[in-house]
Amino acid sequence: MIPEQPGVYLITAMIDAEEQVYYVGRTKNLRRRLSSDHLHGNLAGARLKKYLIASEECADKIEAKKFIRQFCSARWIEHADFRMRGAIEGYATALLFPKHGIYREH
Repeated sequence: MIPEQPGVYLITAMIDAEEQVYYVGRTKNLRRRLSSDHLHGNLAGARLKKYLIASEECADKIEAKKFIRQFCSARWIEHADFRMRGAIEGYATALLFPKHGIYREH
């Protein structure tokens, strides 16, 4: 169901019956990024898993993958222009202030 189009995505988690924004990102291929990288990928390509382990929400890669499968969902906006994706990602990050994300890296 996830398109192979470029866009900006939002990953949320249901924690104690409340939806919390966990991560905002952008990509050239939404399906690859969300499925192959975040869910099935190694820690180098799966930043959310890396952040879950670093914050001690999850003990290891296996537990992080289970957390994502059990508690997380994704939404996205398709957009072809890379500059616009950057603007949308920055706006969404500033507006939603995700628990994990780019503000920690810059």
